[in-house]
Amino acid sequence: RMPTLISSRALRYSDSNRTAIYTGDVHLSRRDVAVQSQQLHAFFSSDEKAKDEDKDSMSITRIIARESVVVESPGRIGRGDWAEYAFDKDEATLGGDRDIEVKETETGRIARGRILTYGIKRDTLGIYTDAHGRTVSTTQTAPTEKKEKTGAVPAQPL
Repeated sequence: RMPTLISSRALRYSDSNRTAIYTGDVHLSRRDVAVQSQQLHAFFSSDEKAKDEDKDSMSITRIIARESVVVESPGRIGRGDWAEYAFDKDEATLGGDRDIEVKETETGRIARGRILTYGIKRDTLGIYTDAHGRTVSTTQTAPTEKKEKTGAVPAQPL
């Protein structure tokens, strides 16, 4: 299991819901991703193996960040109004009321759209721009790959 560190000005935790709400200057860091925002909801699942060993252990399954969100991963930086990160898929979805962007730090290429979904460890980027959730394109972001259109179903904003 990979450690995740989260700092903020305030924290509210619900053991019954297994959720934590971090507010004010929130910073999350994990080996392959860093998230900054003003609010972050973390959703936990219990570790059944640790329960069997009488240890209290939980894992974060996903987060939802809101307000001035920045998501950094190797080779990319994304900015948006909100972001959802699924830890089991290593996939980040950024969105906003206006076009948001993900920039490749190595090449300087920028993708813009209302909703952008990308794999933290994969070289794919889905761009969703209209109010009806239509896919505009899915791009292979590795410099040697080509752009291609797909019929992928977009993630829905929360």
